[in-house]
Amino acid sequence: PLQVEELNDLYTICVQEHLACQKCSFETKRNSNMLTLPLPVLDSNSHMLKTLEDCLQCFFHPEELTDHNMCFCEQCGRKTPFLQSMKLVHLPQTLTIHLKRFCFEKSASIRKLSHYLPFPQGLDFNAVLTENQCQADDDEKAAWQYELFAVVAHSGSNSCGHYCAYIRSLTECKWYCFNDSEVCQVSWDDVKCTYGHFNLHWGNTAYLLIYMKKNP
Repeated sequence: PLQVEELNDLYTICVQEHLACQKCSFETKRNSNMLTLPLPVLDSNSHMLKTLEDCLQCFFHPEELTDHNMCFCEQCGRKTPFLQSMKLVHLPQTLTIHLKRFCFEKSASIRKLSHYLPFPQGLDFNAVLTENQCQADDDEKAAWQYELFAVVAHSGSNSCGHYCAYIRSLTECKWYCFNDSEVCQVSWDDVKCTYGHFNLHWGNTAYLLIYMKKNP
């Protein structure tokens, strides 16, 4: 139905997962839809990523599946090492990015990650991703330019806390903070306070970033 297509175009992200056996030529491709783009804030070696662009690169960076992560290869007839990669197919009008600001400790507990991680007001995916990380035509990629519309921030620990939202008025181009029943105008510098800090235990830290496509 038309309404479903319109809703998909508003919010749905499409990525293509590639799995390639490292012992033969067997390869699989599968498209997956998601409503949020879950970005790691740590790389595969648990090092802190420094910018939102680094987080995007990490998400789409190929990963070797070895040892206990090996996959069954239909052509080899056994589990073999695979190379897993993600390619971007489609981006919606309204893009929601989820920053995975948590990690699992050896004790099986979850720790919140509050380190400094800046995000831009304008985001151009063509300037961030390589050709090998995209599976889209030129018309689709030409629309991959975004402006930040809202930030949902969390204050507290991994087990408790409080959320508030910073939203940019599309008519006034001014930022407002929505904190329960209180609404007040804020500056971009106030929004940047949600970038995080090593010593920030209870301050606001961005968790969700909502970007909207720029008008052509």
